[in-house]
Amino acid sequence: MKSTWTTVGLIVAIILCAAFVPWTDLGRESKSTVKEALKTRFAEYAALRMQDDWNALYDMTLPRHREQVDRTKFLSFYGRGVLIPRKIELIDVAYTERLNIGATKFFSRVEMVLDKLPPAHRKGLQVNSPDDLIKEGEQELGWMRVGGQWYFEMAPEVVSGQSGGRAISAFGEKPGSKPK
Repeated sequence: MKSTWTTVGLIVAIILCAAFVPWTDLGRESKSTVKEALKTRFAEYAALRMQDDWNALYDMTLPRHREQVDRTKFLSFYGRGVLIPRKIELIDVAYTERLNIGATKFFSRVEMVLDKLPPAHRKGLQVNSPDDLIKEGEQELGWMRVGGQWYFEMAPEVVSGQSGGRAISAFGEKPGSKPK
């Protein structure tokens, strides 16, 4: 008889728990927790960018992109110290729970370091003032959550290996335009 009451008590306890605990949230983080994790991950990204540590940033890229782009190729696109961030400030974070993707919008101010450019690119570059070497504005960075961790997406031209016809120019001019 004692075990019957114990069983009945256990069943009642389970029913009461079921009434007060939303089963859909068991084992899942809240949306705000996931967004906070993305903000934290972006802060790591920003700190590494400010240090110009592209080697460590490579480890923060999507695993599927790392399968396509090895570290050496990634560092050939970045990691040369051509663009030095002077300011990176988070503006907004968006997160789509169903797809496990996110985006960070941020303000950045970067300065082009001419001495770090390959001579072939530097040769045709027209710089009329130091301001031509500074670019600031809003940017977005796409993120994907894999295994509970946020990873940022490499730029499509890095993954595809094509520059898309982009040319290096000072920020004050458009590629192919005549100097002022």
